[in-house]
Amino acid sequence: MKSLRPLTLLMLCGLSSASGAISVTGIGFTVPSTGNNGTRTGTSSSQAFIDDFFLTSVDTVSDAGVSTSYSVADGDIVLAFEAIVRSGANSVNAEFGDQDTDEDGHPNPFAEVGVGYPNPPIPSSVTESTDPAIQNAAITAAFSSYSLNEGVDGEGPAYTYDVFFRRGVIDNDAGSDGVPEFMFLERGFNSSYELRAIIGGTKDAPIYSSVISVSTSDQTGTGLYVNSNEIGSAQQLAAYAVDASDFGIAAGQAIYGLSVTSTNGTGADMTFQGILAPEDRQVSSPFIPEPSSFGLLLLAAGSALLRRQRS
Repeated sequence: MKSLRPLTLLMLCGLSSASGAISVTGIGFTVPSTGNNGTRTGTSSSQAFIDDFFLTSVDTVSDAGVSTSYSVADGDIVLAFEAIVRSGANSVNAEFGDQDTDEDGHPNPFAEVGVGYPNPPIPSSVTESTDPAIQNAAITAAFSSYSLNEGVDGEGPAYTYDVFFRRGVIDNDAGSDGVPEFMFLERGFNSSYELRAIIGGTKDAPIYSSVISVSTSDQTGTGLYVNSNEIGSAQQLAAYAVDASDFGIAAGQAIYGLSVTSTNGTGADMTFQGILAPEDRQVSSPFIPEPSSFGLLLLAAGSALLRRQRS
């Protein structure tokens, strides 16, 4: 069992998000007592985290004073099931980011998809990759983790990837209510990006919502700093929270994933994106068969095979 330091709740500055309604005011996290972070606090450039630290909670507040809290322990924060690069693959590196020795019990995304060497640390030559054979798998592994020091490294020109979540989410209100359904973290606090909700279709041809444009001024400085393998110096994480209705979708429409496009030429370095919602607003995703569905499919396939063998 991993040994973790006590929960730390970091209060953030109060910049508004692009909707003009929501700010991220706190991020709770745990830091493994093993690994490379030592006694670092993450609260300044000199104290930047260099290894995994894990999200535990998110607090937000709207301009109207509506406060909301989300907890990993309560199932309120839903991670990715699959990530697919759609365009600009050479401009977005799959990257594990942190200086990970795996001693904290959390393998980096490259190790999880079988890339690297058996003895840590993994050489810098495989800490990021645009190789299509591993790119989507490594990005998926990064975004399937609560680690806030893993993600993608943008290289300048525009790129787009889609993220499908383990569950879908339905907005709790038909209008912008100051209660967000999504949060994003971007490393560097210097990049803009566009968001589109995935509301149907197939993985090969999703149906997208209208676009939300997120500029650097729309994001919230978290006061959390990381120093990843390839950046050479500490960078701050910037947060952005959005209400589902801001995508222009109909009331009651579920969102099953998001499309992210880096737009301002700096190459957004995304380290986290996830659904924020209590379980009573989470729904099954048509992109991800439920375990029971898998069981039914296997049973049907087995029965069909048995019939063929008997005939």
